[in-house]
Amino acid sequence: MSKFLREMEARSARSAMIREAMRAYEDSCRAEYGSPYAAMAGVLESLLTSLAADRLDSTEDVVRQLKRLTKEVT
Repeated sequence: MSKFLREMEARSARSAMIREAMRAYEDSCRAEYGSPYAAMAGVLESLLTSLAADRLDSTEDVVRQLKRLTKEVT
């Protein structure tokens, strides 16, 4: 198996771990607050900001995507 495929499989496994943890958090927020989205938004914003700030290319990618999404909303 090529290095690229191994890296993609590892990335996919990490993404699955994150999604599983997010669903558990979503369920706990739904049980506590009725709607999980406001609580989740704050936590996810904090986590995303920390991760994206670790590398300039990640920061630039997040900023670019947010600008694109902002244009789509307005």
